[in-house]
Amino acid sequence: MVSAGVPAAPEHQPALSESRLLFFRSTPLLASLSDTDLRLLAFLVREVEIPAGDFVLREGDTGEDVFIVKDGELQVLKGDPGRALHEIARLGVGASVGELALLDAGPRSASVRATRPTTLYAFSPREIAGADGPPELLRQLSRALASRLRFTNEVTVRLLQLQVAAARFIAFIIFTLSIYAFALSVLTRYAARTASSTLVTVSLMFVMTAAVVNFVRRLGFPRGFYGLTVAGWRRAVAESLVATVAVCALIVVLKWVILRAGASSGHALFEPFAAMNTAASGQRSAAWWLAMALLYTLHAPFQEFVVRGCLQGALQEFLRGTYRQSVAVVGSNLIFSAFHLYLSLGFAIVTFLPGLLWGWLYRRHGTLVGVALSHVLIGLWAVFVVGIEGVLL
Repeated sequence: MVSAGVPAAPEHQPALSESRLLFFRSTPLLASLSDTDLRLLAFLVREVEIPAGDFVLREGDTGEDVFIVKDGELQVLKGDPGRALHEIARLGVGASVGELALLDAGPRSASVRATRPTTLYAFSPREIAGADGPPELLRQLSRALASRLRFTNEVTVRLLQLQVAAARFIAFIIFTLSIYAFALSVLTRYAARTASSTLVTVSLMFVMTAAVVNFVRRLGFPRGFYGLTVAGWRRAVAESLVATVAVCALIVVLKWVILRAGASSGHALFEPFAAMNTAASGQRSAAWWLAMALLYTLHAPFQEFVVRGCLQGALQEFLRGTYRQSVAVVGSNLIFSAFHLYLSLGFAIVTFLPGLLWGWLYRRHGTLVGVALSHVLIGLWAVFVVGIEGVLL
């Protein structure tokens, strides 16, 4: 029954009311209401336009309005003691916020911000109750409140899981980098005695194996978390090959510039055996060159698994903030470059550049297929064809 205290709808609004009726019937919050109740609500709500970046609600402020997203997207944020805001959810068309106003007019429990220009339907449960509005609406809001509390519990559990995983990740980084530093000190002493620096690189990666496997086992994330998936591999491979061709060309240009500048005399533009230590091997053996190239081909994908799949993937998951993706790419790539410091500072700096490319490709596609292929091709070209490491300080 519609109360006499609720004003009748103006004659020029029926089309608008029908439009709202159809929309409200499709929203989870109001789906159980009758047509009579929905028709009444359609005339009680008001539209609110929110520009991108503006707040709908602020944590701690008072308010009693409930909002339903008509168009756009909302970002639910929770503040910490340091006043930093952390995203806990994103809400699209048909979602609702502010249902806690049904209980009291106390402070808002979270902040809500529009990620892009957003249109909301707003109404006050207290105004509806005061106007003898539909009791089913208030009951449905109570159900929505219970659902929101269950969602909050799920979010809390998820955050606790992430906190435990992040703590394990920090411990992994500390122990792994410490082991790496000791191993690097030992292996560097023997780098000059080996037939190829590839032997040292592979040995160094084997030192990381136990720590990485233990890290993966303890975190308990699915294989796709580490990029071990073939989803979207065709596009990933296509983009990686295009980027690979460009980087290979730049490597040739870089060595040509170095040779033209006279910084390294006695070198040719292409030196397939530059990676071979003839003083240790005694000869430039094609079979030995092929064996080292094959060994490099086998270990490069594992290196991508460690750096991109484990380190970058974990940082992307645990970090928060606007630039978390960029920080994950750069941070993991710094470790990747450090893997090559035993060769030379110049070589470590040069490897940082394609590493940024591989980090960006991994962030874009979420699979190791493309970046591993690109790493293998660029590494073989740079080390076993051009011989770039021989002219870098």
